[in-house]
Amino acid sequence: MTIRKVNWQDEELDIYYRKNGYPKSVWQDNEGKPFGIYGYDSQEDADNGYDVVDVQWFATEQQRDQAFQEMKAEDDNPNSVGYYGYNQKTDNYYPNLDD
Repeated sequence: MTIRKVNWQDEELDIYYRKNGYPKSVWQDNEGKPFGIYGYDSQEDADNGYDVVDVQWFATEQQRDQAFQEMKAEDDNPNSVGYYGYNQKTDNYYPNLDD
């Protein structure tokens, strides 16, 4: 999985949610969580900015950056199943990690 750091306003989600009648707490700053991480199935999807398959939002940039680094470290570890339970290097998926 490819991940990318995002910001609520840079993604223009504030404009989208305001235009669609959401409360100010939502469109202004995502109810206090304006810093996000998008997950993509491939680098190509990330480069083109489409097919987001996972989103996580955080209250502070520091929280987001820490989670991002942890995700990257998991994905970069060849012995890891990855943050999302999928090891791209071995092409194995482990769907029941919580069990």
